[in-house]
Amino acid sequence: MTHRCKNPYCNSCVRAKMKHHKTYRGAFRRKLTKFGDLITFDFMDTRKTTKLGYDTVKEILVICDRFTGIIQSYPSPTKSTEDVVRAVKYFMGRRTIREAYSDKARQFVKGMEALKIPFDHALPGRPSTNSLAERNNQFVIATTTTCLLEAGLPACFLKLAIRCVCHLLNVEPGEDDVSAWCKLHGTEFKGEKIPFGALVYFKPSGARANEQAHKYDPKGIPGVFAGYEIAPGVNWRRQYMAWALSDMTKQNYSFNAKTIIDKLRHPHLTEKIEVHLPLTFPCKDIYEKVNTTLEGLAVKVRLTGSPDFLEDQQDEDDDDEDDDDGDGGDDKPKKGKITNRVEHQEEGVQPHDGRDGRQTRQREER
Repeated sequence: MTHRCKNPYCNSCVRAKMKHHKTYRGAFRRKLTKFGDLITFDFMDTRKTTKLGYDTVKEILVICDRFTGIIQSYPSPTKSTEDVVRAVKYFMGRRTIREAYSDKARQFVKGMEALKIPFDHALPGRPSTNSLAERNNQFVIATTTTCLLEAGLPACFLKLAIRCVCHLLNVEPGEDDVSAWCKLHGTEFKGEKIPFGALVYFKPSGARANEQAHKYDPKGIPGVFAGYEIAPGVNWRRQYMAWALSDMTKQNYSFNAKTIIDKLRHPHLTEKIEVHLPLTFPCKDIYEKVNTTLEGLAVKVRLTGSPDFLEDQQDEDDDDEDDDDGDGGDDKPKKGKITNRVEHQEEGVQPHDGRDGRQTRQREER
């Protein structure tokens, strides 16, 4: 009568209680033997950051090779087919990709057709069938957020932070004590493993050597580590990225800062870099002061134009003008609108209020 239990021979039960197949852990396992046998990729959900007005990054495509575990992120201005093709080409380099898997987005389908890569896709509308790529994105977002907080840098540095974090994940030993970098290249990463935002000393390249005032200055200048310059095919050409510490003083460190100053948009490229020991994050103290202390929060609210602070500031300016007016005239301080309104209320007199005041007097005369 009530169809409490599903009857496979009942037409109403079959139609009304239809469900998708259950997904199980490990159901996507495939036999993989080398790099490129299977890659997964997907765009991060950046709608919130775009809505808030962050101008440093619009979209981020995260690509992962399932055999080696190599993961890379590629910021792009749009989600177009050209951006997908460019990112996949940069990821594969001179190697070949035998199969790709993601959701059935139009740009993914057309991009794989342009690259002539066999493309398998998830069921549209069911993110659980694309769980590998979704989990990669969640893991990268959580790791990058933690590294930004540890470095004391706001979210507008996401574009460089996520690239640095992905590379550090590649060179860290995995569950089998072998890094993804070693699985791809056959040897461990030979460069310095430096956290994002750490204090370093680096030698500027000849293109931007004007940081030193004269030739007797130290060759290495203090800076903040910004990441690694990764070449196509996930290769590294001994190039690091760093910001000069003197340039970091002009940046807004509020957690909701929406932009990076122009001088920090393009970090220095250098081949020689040394980490300051013990490990130090020079931006951490000012970041915590601005975002977690009453003094810093008060300054931040004043900068954003809070009406309370603006009114107090206007009252202080009026007092200053009254104090400066000492030319023998009337020493009685000038009254502002708020002061006049309060005195009228104390005396029981209604303030003059334009048309409403005239109408009130006319009624009283009648």
